[in-house]
Amino acid sequence: MINQIRYHPTARDHRVLGWQHSILGWTMKKSGPVTSVWRPARGLVYLPELVLAWLLFLAHFAWEMLQTPFFSGMAARPHWTATLICLRATLGDVAIGLISVAVVALWQRDRWWFLSPSHAAIAVYLAAGLMATVALERHAVVSAHRWSYSELMPIVPGLGVGALPVLQWLLLPWPILYLLRRHYLGSDRRRDDRQS
Repeated sequence: MINQIRYHPTARDHRVLGWQHSILGWTMKKSGPVTSVWRPARGLVYLPELVLAWLLFLAHFAWEMLQTPFFSGMAARPHWTATLICLRATLGDVAIGLISVAVVALWQRDRWWFLSPSHAAIAVYLAAGLMATVALERHAVVSAHRWSYSELMPIVPGLGVGALPVLQWLLLPWPILYLLRRHYLGSDRRRDDRQS
């Protein structure tokens, strides 16, 4: 017999599928007629922070590689050197994304807030990512002179930072949150199959 932790749903959990860790797997409770589905442990794929880190890495690495012409000297660097610079920037973006999600999780007191995100939760997530990006970008460009922009980069007036790093945190969080939510809830058809 597999030891499971029983789950007592809260008012918020009646709106979304709630997941709870047990010793050997995951217990799922759904609102409506109470159903409990046990899923065997499948390793680290059910840790939302690791899934999120992977999604953040994929999206932000692609963005960093695509925006290299907008930074001075990047086009002239050897391919491997430019790739390592983009990799380092991507790891910073992953850290910003994880911290932004953690800020919302602490504020909402819900590690799984992204399953049914409110407008306020999304706004806090975007604001945390934007503030961290602008602060780090401003420090790197203005104070530390770690990198500079090429003439192709549009500058955000009043902030003194490039428009592409700001757009990065306005555009990428939406598909990342969608894919993270879909990873745990599945498609509508799969969700309907579990209900029957």
